[in-house]
Amino acid sequence: MKKATLETFLQNNPALMRVVMNQLSERFIAYTEYFLSRIKESPEKRYISLKEHDPQLIKRVPDHYIASFLGITPVSLSRIKTRIK
Repeated sequence: MKKATLETFLQNNPALMRVVMNQLSERFIAYTEYFLSRIKESPEKRYISLKEHDPQLIKRVPDHYIASFLGITPVSLSRIKTRIK
């Protein structure tokens, strides 16, 4: 969809505009929290937080993807998991 078409559509549908703005706001807040956690928290704390908030994700997604998401190597993730058990 072209930008002009989307803008026209959103201007003509205020309810949809509110939904879109709410979604954008939620994503911005989530990304900001993710970014700040990468700065403030240790990899171990980030893993524990992920495990608490989405335990099914830990079970479904391969470790190398989890490690990448946390900004660590798969070896570091393995060591963290060993310490936490």
